[in-house]
Amino acid sequence: MSRKEKILETALKLFNESNSQTATTNHIAKAMNISPGNLHYHYKNREEIIRKLYIQLREEMSLSTEELPRTIEDLNRHETVLIEIQWRYRFFFRELLFLFSRDEVLKKMYIADNIAHRNRIKIVMQNLIENNELQIEDDERLEFLVDSILMAWQFYTSHMYTLGRCLDAKGVEEVIAHTHNAMRPFMIKKRKKMSRELKPHNQASAWFDEMYSQNKDKHENIPWARLDVNPLLKSYLEKEENHNGKALVIGCGLGDDAKALEVAGYDVLAIDVSQKALELANERFLNSNIEFEKQDIFDMPQKYDEYFDFVFEAFTIQSLPVEFREKMIKAVSKTVKEEGKLLLVAHKREHKFDGPPWPLEQEEVDLFKDDLTEVLFEVHKEESSISNHRFRILYKK
Repeated sequence: MSRKEKILETALKLFNESNSQTATTNHIAKAMNISPGNLHYHYKNREEIIRKLYIQLREEMSLSTEELPRTIEDLNRHETVLIEIQWRYRFFFRELLFLFSRDEVLKKMYIADNIAHRNRIKIVMQNLIENNELQIEDDERLEFLVDSILMAWQFYTSHMYTLGRCLDAKGVEEVIAHTHNAMRPFMIKKRKKMSRELKPHNQASAWFDEMYSQNKDKHENIPWARLDVNPLLKSYLEKEENHNGKALVIGCGLGDDAKALEVAGYDVLAIDVSQKALELANERFLNSNIEFEKQDIFDMPQKYDEYFDFVFEAFTIQSLPVEFREKMIKAVSKTVKEEGKLLLVAHKREHKFDGPPWPLEQEEVDLFKDDLTEVLFEVHKEESSISNHRFRILYKK
């Protein structure tokens, strides 16, 4: 990460924790252990930092016209991505009008973008009408609906703040319910059902492939793609010794965790249900010896039964509906060889959450103990719109 990127990351953290008025450039420099002059070499002032953060936010949220949702299911998935991004940049939405009052350049940028954003919302509504998801015969009602959705997404954070409500990730998610409630009077009751030929977990697989395909050149728009090793895996590898043998990464995505395991000393098999994800991972790590394979954990070849010395599972179980949970836990446990280890990382369920994803409860992770022995159990705090705590559990067979 470059110095300029680190400044933005630190500023975003401080702005979210307090506000952009309290957190000055001096505070940012101090948090980074650099001099104010060093910071100002990269950014003239706080306004320039905020502008750059806004540009990042805009790029993460943007979709081309061709990529815009065309069905309610598409919209649900897109909203899940947007909520993650909005929570990550929550200071901006919380302080929107105040920021405008301080920076005319930012205000002009945002107004131009917001007009374009309104047009994209209208295109989405028109797509839903064309696909018989909505029925809106009156143009005026369509315009009102578009404005209602735009206002909800733009100002809901401020709305919570002015009511004295706790500004947390769960509260921000309420904007999705407001969006769908605004659409509800226009929804066609008899909607086209999903193909019955596909099992639900295969439908999820198709969605992952679509997400990777749409963002093949914009990896930062994939909400679970850190473009870096999972920090809970990284700290484990740094603390433990004797990393050798065969390792499996389940739901490897863009391959960062697989690469970390290879560097640690393992021979790595990285699997994913998305062919596009595997292609992108291969491109990123061309010179590695990692084997990237398209595999469904529910249908692994028999040769992989009790085959791996180390298995890493992070966030894959929670990506599928709850009805697959027990079956998937069994399938994951089955890959661990005698004396082998499994490291699990997952969001801890703290409240009712309409996924995807679906965070795990204590009694669900305990299902691993039917086949494995729990060696280490930890709960780590990390802010997220999904959950503010994560399990890190080490099992041994």
